[in-house]
Amino acid sequence: MTGRRLALLTFAAIVVLGATASPALAISRTEAVRAALAVVKPQSLKGRVVVFATPAVIPKGSSLVEAGPRKLHRLPFTIKAPLTTRAVWLVWADLAYGARFQHPSEVVFVDDATGVAQKPQKLVWWPLVNGKAPFAAGYAARRNSVWSNVPLRGTKRAPSAARTSVAHSELPPGATADDCLVTIGLRDDPSFKQDFPGVENAFRALGVRVFTPGHPAGADADGRDLADAVDLMTKPPHNCKDVVIYIDGHGYETGPAGVLVGYKYTPTEVHRGTQWYRMEPRVVSTADVEGILRDHRETTFKVIVDACYSGRFVLDLPKSENPNLLALDTASRADEVSYSYLHTFTLNGTTYVSRTNNPGNRDAHGQGRGEFTNGFIAGLTQAAASAQLVAAAQARGGSLLGHLIADAPERGKNQDVARWAGFTAPRTGGAYGGASDVSPPPPPAPSFTVSGTGWWQHFTGKSAICVDFDTTPAEPNATVSVTAAGGSVTSSRTATTRLDSTGKGTARFEIDQYGTYTITVAVTAGGKTVTQTIVVDVTSSPGSAPCG
Repeated sequence: MTGRRLALLTFAAIVVLGATASPALAISRTEAVRAALAVVKPQSLKGRVVVFATPAVIPKGSSLVEAGPRKLHRLPFTIKAPLTTRAVWLVWADLAYGARFQHPSEVVFVDDATGVAQKPQKLVWWPLVNGKAPFAAGYAARRNSVWSNVPLRGTKRAPSAARTSVAHSELPPGATADDCLVTIGLRDDPSFKQDFPGVENAFRALGVRVFTPGHPAGADADGRDLADAVDLMTKPPHNCKDVVIYIDGHGYETGPAGVLVGYKYTPTEVHRGTQWYRMEPRVVSTADVEGILRDHRETTFKVIVDACYSGRFVLDLPKSENPNLLALDTASRADEVSYSYLHTFTLNGTTYVSRTNNPGNRDAHGQGRGEFTNGFIAGLTQAAASAQLVAAAQARGGSLLGHLIADAPERGKNQDVARWAGFTAPRTGGAYGGASDVSPPPPPAPSFTVSGTGWWQHFTGKSAICVDFDTTPAEPNATVSVTAAGGSVTSSRTATTRLDSTGKGTARFEIDQYGTYTITVAVTAGGKTVTQTIVVDVTSSPGSAPCG
């Protein structure tokens, strides 16, 4: 099973051109890139385009192949990759930089001897050279990139600088005693690895037990291993009665819906100028999840999927047929890609730089959480830290954690840059989800957003917390209500004020105790109220700035 399920990168054009052209000295990387860009014409392409080139020439006798099958395929199969008959340079144009796969890209090969560039070949996965991805390690930092229309810096900051803390929870004691989380996905991939500790730590802070499925042979876990893990979790000694499933990987646009959560390429033999590989995809399909729901009707479930085309899970798992599926959160619509960490993005001609709490904003190599996952964590932890929101979820009846999970993508949307920019429209389903089984158009962008920062200062005999906040665009003279929760506040816990003529404001609360304080800023303008939560962790240090 070769070309039918996996696109082989062909090199006939390189061989023909090389055979008919007169011999030449090897070309430089600069010359190879120039030849490739002339045929790719990236300046005429739409979207977030970044072009990469191999740092060195690929020697004769190498195998070059696309990284995955076009449609979901569960069983191992053989890839037969013709070996190159000449040395080549590989130039790869990613046409949706920062998006998870599948998504469009193009690859061009340049003959090292003649400098002739082959016609671009269209891909939906990344290219592999001798079974390895040449640009994976430096993808986020754009190592080995040679052309880009994605700015490294922005002229505006968006959407918010507010921090999210999981140190404080207003959940009643024992509220999550029966809740368990199981995570599965590409936890070793640089574009995904920050997602797993973020999600797992957020749930641990709420008292939820965390599990990861294993595979008997030591390979990456797949949907069958996930089902085995749920079987064990719901039996003694664990006795999980409410299970959260978090799936994080690459999605499939066509064919059966599912997520690629692992893979392995093993070279087996070289036969008549062809390298044979054994490809072992590891997937979680909607059929796998449906089977888990069916086999555990007495257990309730919440499912979170961060993958391209993950809205297909909402279509395949209607709440009418899955009564024990309480919440289903997906990163995008059925026809949309999802995004890893986005540092900058361009919207209506303006380039923005992210100022969310995504770890990628502080990582020297630009490796952060997926945007949907980051927003989900923010929404979940903000709700859990608010006594008012917890009480509202309890009043709705049923699973407290289920309601918080169902609401999390909406509540944390300002920490999801892809959603804020209009690149994605996350879907919700299940008994607690508000979405229908047919994806509606994406929601309009908010009329304004609220951002803010908080700090503290210790004085002689007293201490205080201060917060600054503003709106984008500015909403001069808007009414603001600021509430402080947690810790010990000696002044009033609620302050009412107005933004100044530039759309900025400040508030101050006196305190007499170290700990975590949650400040909720609610701005009302034009008949609409937008809230933002600022978490301040007060320690014994003097403070980071004056708090007058």
